[in-house]
Amino acid sequence: MARIKPVTLANGVLTFNNSGDYSFETLANGRVKIYFADGATTVLTKDEWASVKTFDIKDANANVTMAASYLDGKSYAFKGAGDLDVTGVTISEAVPGTGVSQNVNLDRINFGSVLDTVNGSKADYFKLMWDAYDEVYSTGSYYNTQINVAFIKLGVEYLEYLKAGGEPLTEFTGKSSATRDQSVHDNLLGNFNPVDFDSRFPVGTQERADLLARIEATGNSGIFQRGVFSGNSGDVGGASHDKVRAYDYDQGWERPDWTDSYFGMADERAQKAGTDDLIIGTGNSAAKMVITRHEGAGIELAIKVKEFGPNGGDTLNAPTFVDGVAHYAVSAGASPDNANRADWSVDVAATILAAGEDDAFTFKLLIDVDATAGTKMIEYPAFDASGQLSLNYGFGAIKNQIDIDPTTDGIQAYNYGAGQFDFELQAFDKDTGKYLASTKMVVDVLA
Repeated sequence: MARIKPVTLANGVLTFNNSGDYSFETLANGRVKIYFADGATTVLTKDEWASVKTFDIKDANANVTMAASYLDGKSYAFKGAGDLDVTGVTISEAVPGTGVSQNVNLDRINFGSVLDTVNGSKADYFKLMWDAYDEVYSTGSYYNTQINVAFIKLGVEYLEYLKAGGEPLTEFTGKSSATRDQSVHDNLLGNFNPVDFDSRFPVGTQERADLLARIEATGNSGIFQRGVFSGNSGDVGGASHDKVRAYDYDQGWERPDWTDSYFGMADERAQKAGTDDLIIGTGNSAAKMVITRHEGAGIELAIKVKEFGPNGGDTLNAPTFVDGVAHYAVSAGASPDNANRADWSVDVAATILAAGEDDAFTFKLLIDVDATAGTKMIEYPAFDASGQLSLNYGFGAIKNQIDIDPTTDGIQAYNYGAGQFDFELQAFDKDTGKYLASTKMVVDVLA
């Protein structure tokens, strides 16, 4: 039986017949050399190469690697059962005024179903395919069934990639403007939100039935519960943003936008019912706190300082932020109501939100016991069952660890004088120990 040649050319179709790896090299005079895994080579003349219109990766175990320069600006069709990797493609994310772009023009290439990777990367493959579909969608109609079906199929493929441990495209911007920054990840998975899906694929249509069967067959029916985040500035930190962050966290998909930080009122779950106070103690207001929320994990970290005496026991006004860290200025000296307490104290609330009820967390409060501008952080473990605490630097567990005169033997305990103290409230996943988020503040004690 005659051996089948690795590559054959007939009637404008270049066919890759055998299992194995193929690659290309450009030779002099416009000739192209095709290498096969077993060492065999095929050289096409300039005219033969110019006659190619279709690439048929016929064998299911054939892997063809082709530089994008062979395809740039050309009109080719690919077909077959094997895999294609296109290399040398630089894909740039969108910026205001400019969409996703490439260094080559592949708009006239029909990759069929053989394109498997770009630059050897599945992530680049999804970027390229998303952009190709988006260009068609952007110049067409919301109800363009063909492109809508293609987006859903690409989304299902992307979900399978994520399940296999692929890196989510949460840091690659697909849609950008002065008021919008939406990742390809959020755009692609947003197509599964029920409102758009139902309007594009009405009940009773064959397209809907086929897509639902495909989604169910791959075990991805839950994606309809995720929702959609537009990336518009007005939606950042809102309900739609929180919903997709919670869903993605539960799936283990990393995002760069887990946390929101602000100055204000602690969550109602941190408050005593019917009041604006924290659960712990009496009269500890939940207002005017430095807050960080990890919306994926479903936790809130809140901390603040309040001062007695000169400020009548009221919480201080908004702190000054230096390099993103809250600085509170408080008065030195003892509290006029208790000589064994500093004139200021710290309230802390670590709260599990609704989105975090299915997980477990560890909270740690680090406090500074170095009265100078330097820091010596220790863990202060006295959280109560609500995840809250109130502490004062007159407490022996703290006061006796602060040596205000290291040149003298023994501990010269803190006397409520001038100083600077750092605080950091941290959260960790209890099962894995993974760090999740923190909120920080600095207390400047003024003489």
